[in-house]
This record gives sequence, structure tokens and C-alpha cells, in this order.
Amino acid sequence: FYLVMEKLHSDMLEMILTRPAKRLNERQTKFLIYQILVALRYLHSKSIVHCDLKPENVLLAKCEDFPQ
Repeated sequence: FYLVMEKLHSDMLEMILTRPAKRLNERQTKFLIYQILVALRYLHSKSIVHCDLKPENVLLAKCEDFPQ
């Protein structure tokens, strides 16, 4: 079983590298890691395993409450 999605133009690595400092602060990092872990927990609860988890494969949507 596999899932095919449309190509999005914003991945986590791109978002980080386009920031002036090319990194996230601690609060932003914790926020992103928490969201990724919540998503993985949901996938695992449905017996779905992500076999290629890396920053380029974490797709981002516009998030209004992203910490500054």
C-alpha cells in the first residue's frame, strides 16, 4: 500500500533554509517536532508506517499559530 500526493512547494527543509538565520529557534523546533510526533502517532494507530521520514518529506501547510 502506498499514498501518492500532489507535489507541494513547501517542505520543512526549504522553510528552514529560506529563513535569514537558516535555522529555527528552540520554541519553533519544539512546535514542529511535536506536530510531527502527533502525526506519526496517528499513522501508527492506523498501522501505517512512514518509511522515509526526513525534513524534505515533511510537507508544511500555512500555519497561523506558528511560534515566532
